[in-house]
Amino acid sequence: RRVAVALPLLQVLLRVPLFDAQECPNADGAEGCSAANGSAAALKGKTPRLVPRAPRCEVLLSDIIGVDEAKVVLKEAVVTPASMDPGLMALFGRSYEHSAVLLVGPAGLGKVAAAEAAAEAIGARVLPLLATEASSSSFCGAAREAASGGTPVVVIIESLEIDPSAALAVRRCLREVAAGGAEMLSKVFVVATLDRPLRSLGAAELAPFGFIAELHPPQETQRKEFLLRLFQKISRMDARWGSALREAEVMTLASLTSTYSFAEIELVVRRAFIRSTTADGRDPVALHHFEAILSEAPAQAAKAFNDSPKLVQTIVEEEPTKGTPKKRYDKRTKGKGDSEIKDPMDGIFGWCNFWLPEALHLPAVVWAMIIFGILAHFMARSMYQPYGQRKRGRGGGPAAGGRSNSLFGDMSAPGGEFPSFGNNLSDWKFGGGMGAGGMGAGA
Repeated sequence: RRVAVALPLLQVLLRVPLFDAQECPNADGAEGCSAANGSAAALKGKTPRLVPRAPRCEVLLSDIIGVDEAKVVLKEAVVTPASMDPGLMALFGRSYEHSAVLLVGPAGLGKVAAAEAAAEAIGARVLPLLATEASSSSFCGAAREAASGGTPVVVIIESLEIDPSAALAVRRCLREVAAGGAEMLSKVFVVATLDRPLRSLGAAELAPFGFIAELHPPQETQRKEFLLRLFQKISRMDARWGSALREAEVMTLASLTSTYSFAEIELVVRRAFIRSTTADGRDPVALHHFEAILSEAPAQAAKAFNDSPKLVQTIVEEEPTKGTPKKRYDKRTKGKGDSEIKDPMDGIFGWCNFWLPEALHLPAVVWAMIIFGILAHFMARSMYQPYGQRKRGRGGGPAAGGRSNSLFGDMSAPGGEFPSFGNNLSDWKFGGGMGAGGMGAGA
């Protein structure tokens, strides 16, 4: 029985790392130690330690296919400043908090690959993060600590649309780096990616990014070059499969993928490669195989980029008292009063629903029609006589006991110039003393 109890406990102990977060036995280099520390910290409920790593890129920045706008911006914002004298960079220290790079475009174009190639070009290490990690971790301290040893660090923040508040953390980090002295200005760089339109971010969230590159889907010549390079890599492993398509068929395939990103084109080739694999090897591939896959897997990255709604960040206030519902504010209405958010009619006539149960509530427009209708009715009664009273009052004006209109009462007074404003229109005088006989009788 003791053995039966001890074996599960021993199994659990063997699975859990027994080293502390600061000790890392049996770890392969700094990256292995980082991974081990991260797992140990996760088990202890702590934030894993961030350690920059070496860049992962296969080609130079200038050899990357497409993303021409990103290559120009990265050269200006990262590659060139890293090679300049720190004293020259100190001349522009005040603008360092706006020196981050933002690469905007559909997913799968190679934005992160371009940032890693830029880091490789300057001999820097890379600290990759998601936007959610950047807003909740002390990535800036890890970057400054690594850069203090003399090696530049490029912080790559992916998917800024997931958590736009990470932009505030970027600006705060750039301020801390600028306060560290002139040597740090050419050692720490920040590059962020955005898979949504640029209008999805507000002015405050765009403030740290003084270098912005908006990328577009690859052109046909770029897609053809990407396919040829991909088939060339495959031919090193399987020469027969990689050379199955002629150049004309590759051009046709490039035209069929007009809305596809590089990652989606690679996925199409990967599926064709896997489908052609059999127990005896791989069958030759033809153009109709790719056409069948394209019909099953339409492009999604460009559609998601263009059809994405405006991001809304909801800020939840703390509850003032227990049991009180939390108040939510929309970022699009931040700074606006309630009068700008609600219909103005609700503020004027919405109080009428206060006296009624919820089932009998009416729109503010309906209440406005009812109230104005009642006011119009009383105004009409005060200005015009009812037909019955006007008929009884024909015998005379107020002197004869009849009632006259309050608006025209003085016109029918005794001695007045005009008779009663009743049905005897023939009593009116026209043309300075002319009677009812008309113009001829007055003459």
